[in-house]
Amino acid sequence: MNGKGFAISIIFLMLLLSNVRMSSAGDDFPFHQEINIDATDDMLYQPVDMNMRFLHLCWAEDEERNSIRVMYDDGSGAKEIESQVYDLHHTDSSHVDSCSIVFLLQGRGKYYVYYGSEQTPSRHYTDRVGISDDSYYYEPIPGYGIRLNYYRIEQDGYCLYGIGQEGSFFGLDMSQKVMKQTDGKKEFKAFNWGQVASFAFFWYEGKDKGTDEELISKKIMVDGNLMVRASITSMSSDEKVKTSAVYTYYYSPSKERRIMADVKHEVMKECNIYDMEEDDGLYTYLMTIRARSSSIPDLNFGHIPPYLHVSEEDGTVHKYKLNQNPETTDYDWVISPKDDIDLGSNPWFSIDEGESGKAYALIFKNTSTAIQISVTERQEINIPGLEADGVGVNG
Repeated sequence: MNGKGFAISIIFLMLLLSNVRMSSAGDDFPFHQEINIDATDDMLYQPVDMNMRFLHLCWAEDEERNSIRVMYDDGSGAKEIESQVYDLHHTDSSHVDSCSIVFLLQGRGKYYVYYGSEQTPSRHYTDRVGISDDSYYYEPIPGYGIRLNYYRIEQDGYCLYGIGQEGSFFGLDMSQKVMKQTDGKKEFKAFNWGQVASFAFFWYEGKDKGTDEELISKKIMVDGNLMVRASITSMSSDEKVKTSAVYTYYYSPSKERRIMADVKHEVMKECNIYDMEEDDGLYTYLMTIRARSSSIPDLNFGHIPPYLHVSEEDGTVHKYKLNQNPETTDYDWVISPKDDIDLGSNPWFSIDEGESGKAYALIFKNTSTAIQISVTERQEINIPGLEADGVGVNG
């Protein structure tokens, strides 16, 4: 690898269930601009995150005190829907000429942004989502445990995701790791984790190396009522590769849960691949863990689904059977890099229960760069009192 940087955008998709409440129609405003959206029925509750340039003077002091409203008209009259504004570009202390607006699609119809140049009573929407700094420490076995600083993402009071800033999970570095919690959990702990995705970069240079080793910086960028966003920059301990990632979560009242990761990996120094040619550079992976302990109940967590589905370059979706109880500590390749299997023009893969049940997926932004996939299974941990098996799907 050389010193060139590269970027990749990824969506982490989950399935859950919730409800939505439509707000009532708002007051009239002097100005309005139509948003051209060709919404279809299958796009219901999908988030819209757009930059809006105002044709007239728009009163807005900050994200809470402003005159900006989003209206939806399904043919029966315009009514106000919940929205969020951020990235306000001020022309003076109380007016803007542009900003970013977030709202959820309500179906077919017309969408408008209403606003005025004079001060308007603030709208107080329900705070649907939240993000905060948090930490988690758990050492069930002396010398073996979890030490984690993370961003906690909540929706309607439930903890959906943890985004690893720094720390370790039984020796595994945790920066740029996203832990998806199972349904209906308020407490963040390993027992509640359903899936783990990594957005760090990895390679093998005599040993496993990755940008999950050292935290460089972190920042909560947006904490709104419909969307939260945070950035994390991390680096390998030898300072050869750096990863900068921005994570975004939008409120979802439907079954789908998704976290978006906009990731940039930068090679700072030359990396030499040897001793394991299969591990010649991994952008991301989706990992499922099954842990079992006869003496510690909280260490009985996780599940390895039976199937892997891959959207491959021939335009079809291929199914692979996974071993739900791997017994070797060596890498057992389900798909080896030597198999040379690339994702297709609609690039995604999922670990799932088949035609029914949950699916955990990574969906990549369409790219002209081929994304090669590999899949390994092995017993990750085997110590007295604890066995942990893992399946990793690498892209």
